[in-house]
Amino acid sequence: MTTIDVSSKVAPLNTGLIREELEGFLRKQDIEGSIRAVVTKGNARTRKLQGLECSLHMNSGRDNVHVHAQGFGERHMVKNAIKKVTTALRKKHAVHKRKSYAEALGALTQAAGESQPDEPDLLAEVLPPLR
Repeated sequence: MTTIDVSSKVAPLNTGLIREELEGFLRKQDIEGSIRAVVTKGNARTRKLQGLECSLHMNSGRDNVHVHAQGFGERHMVKNAIKKVTTALRKKHAVHKRKSYAEALGALTQAAGESQPDEPDLLAEVLPPLR
């Protein structure tokens, strides 16, 4: 279930495009959550969509990501925002993976350290001790 609120202070945006792009991104990532994109800047004089900025806040079960993206036009802005969200998610999940990997490695070394005294040292039996 995705809710996207898009508001603009300057020019009317093609909200369908932004909604489609962001929902597609969420589907690819298998994320249940909400994205809020708020355009904060545009060209008020010509009403052209250039130099747009959006603030994107994504909530899901375990991830809470906030990014700020800029672009020349909607597609460019949305593309940059998606890149930033993907990078933020990748960094967050890499930290979790490293932590669990370190815990697993610690458990393995601890298990190996505990089982070592029970087993006889085969090299000590074959080689004479060094002096």
